Amino acid sequence: MLWLAVHFPALGLEVFQTGRSEQEREAQVSQSAVLLDNNRVVMRNCAARNAGIDIGTTLATAHSIAPSIRHFNRDPGRERQRLKLLAETLYRFTSQVSIQAPDSLLLEISGSLNLFGCLHTLQQQTEALCASLAHQTRVHVATTPLAALAQARSGRQQLKEVPLAYCEIDPALLERFANMGIYTLGPLLDLPQADLGQRFGAAIINYLERLTGEAPDPREAIIPPERFSSTLHLLDPVTDKDALLFPMKRLLVELHHWLVSHQLGAEQLSWRFAPFDNASAVVMPVRSARARQSQQAFLDISRLRLEQIDVPEVMSVSLSSSRLVAWNNVSSGLFDQQPQFAAPASSAGAHSANNALADLIDHLNARLGSEACRSIQVADQHAPELAWQSVEPLSRSRSAVSSSVSTAVANPATPLPATRPTWLFEPPRKVNQQDLTLLWGPERIQTAWWGNMRGNKRDNEREQGLLRDYYVVRHRNGARCWAFTDMSQHWYLHGYFS
Repeated sequence: MLWLAVHFPALGLEVFQTGRSEQEREAQVSQSAVLLDNNRVVMRNCAARNAGIDIGTTLATAHSIAPSIRHFNRDPGRERQRLKLLAETLYRFTSQVSIQAPDSLLLEISGSLNLFGCLHTLQQQTEALCASLAHQTRVHVATTPLAALAQARSGRQQLKEVPLAYCEIDPALLERFANMGIYTLGPLLDLPQADLGQRFGAAIINYLERLTGEAPDPREAIIPPERFSSTLHLLDPVTDKDALLFPMKRLLVELHHWLVSHQLGAEQLSWRFAPFDNASAVVMPVRSARARQSQQAFLDISRLRLEQIDVPEVMSVSLSSSRLVAWNNVSSGLFDQQPQFAAPASSAGAHSANNALADLIDHLNARLGSEACRSIQVADQHAPELAWQSVEPLSRSRSAVSSSVSTAVANPATPLPATRPTWLFEPPRKVNQQDLTLLWGPERIQTAWWGNMRGNKRDNEREQGLLRDYYVVRHRNGARCWAFTDMSQHWYLHGYFS
């Protein structure tokens, strides 16, 4: 087996910076920042270290050294949540991802090398993926999980050079080893194991055996969730909508990596902008006409939707996904540029045309509302006014209908009969028979005929069913129309032909 350990040395500080823009993070590099636990420094950035602030320093001492220092109280819950999200993101590289609290992940990658080509490529992609989520990393590969962890956390290339402080050894034992002058794994591994166990107990022997691979060391892999959900807590309240785009971009990057690792596409997102009291949060749904993975496409739609709503003083931004579908990526052709109104010559061209249409629909819906664009779908009804229904644009349920219609239209040998108009009156309008000249017909449309066969008597057409004789007629004003007579021999005008 081959284990890749990913260590996040600044995770405790980074969880407070994930909602910041690139410019803000770069500006804060030169500002001292520390992480506190029980009012003492447990983590510091480079600027704080250069200023002379040591681990274990009190907050008051740190302020006296660097008056403009920024400090954060450690939040283990937020660190666990972030580590879980990172584990789900790295799931794209292997299905065996294990969380090693408080600051590391383990990936079993022996089965992934053929897919990614070589170990170096896999390491580079892992580091680049974590960097895109604003995290520093140290990675190392070893044949056992404990060895990979120890070397990643310490930054040492040789296992024997790893300081014992980076190993999973009881602090009391560390002190005893230090009194003996043993500070690294090398001298400890050179000691006789039987004597070492007799003097220091079985726990240290068990650890060394798992470290060197002499004993098994199974790890529990994560089970990815079925839905994406992530929240960024802001350090200061935000009222400017443009400023909200920075944390929104960060969440969309997380969503993109999550969708890729799960081979899914999202058709709908839900944003939540919450103030400090969390009582008057604003929820903003964003819907897409087709499944997407691109963070930029979702950001463009979300920006347009954001312009239409009012938001409070935002202290946290949340993003969740719904309506997830299996991702079926279609490659575009090399020469995929089609004339504006030409029929696509290939499946790749059709896919590109559908994508362009979906983009247009999404932008119109974002600007004008979710009901601005609708499609028409055939309904299983004989009555003309009930034979269609309004549905979402590019709905997947319409795929079979759309393909059959497009095939018929594209084939000139099978023209559609022009016996039905595209413009119907609702309700039909009464008309005098003397105003009509019959051109074609009749065509009888009858529904619920089985009720009549049972001898049921109804008082109106809706209860009894339709019984209409339709004709193509010409009105005295010259228009070509669709008209019918009902069971009472009354004439009605039902539509115009274009």
